[in-house]
Amino acid sequence: MCVPPENGGFPCQGQAIMTRTCNTDPCPVTELNEVKPPKLLDPVIRVMPISNRLQRYEICVIKEGDMLLQMTLAGNKMELPVRVILNNRTLSIFSQSTYNNIYKSFELPFVSLETRSAGDKKRCFSVTDSRQSSKKETLCVMA
Repeated sequence: MCVPPENGGFPCQGQAIMTRTCNTDPCPVTELNEVKPPKLLDPVIRVMPISNRLQRYEICVIKEGDMLLQMTLAGNKMELPVRVILNNRTLSIFSQSTYNNIYKSFELPFVSLETRSAGDKKRCFSVTDSRQSSKKETLCVMA
């Protein structure tokens, strides 16, 4: 673009607008039906503690530890980490490492334990309240 002369300058010579060719390559052709499947990456698995609390054990008084609670939600089977405390009177399942969130508690005189078959690699057992058969949970040892 030509700028008019100022302060006694000379006018521009040639055309007022300069042009040049650019982008002369043809556009790439893409197929709308060509859909690439998503690339699945390998999962990253980290072994981390369930709780910052130490596992407590006093012989004949209390046993505390981390286990996996098997449950089914919306048709999906899953295992959730829980803290289990066994004392002389109860077996209690906590959903967090604090003692504020108790999931279920069973009184030992009314508990029925059922172990799985010998080939069960997860080493699971079921705890049922004999007074309420609907009060049943399956716990597995963390491997």
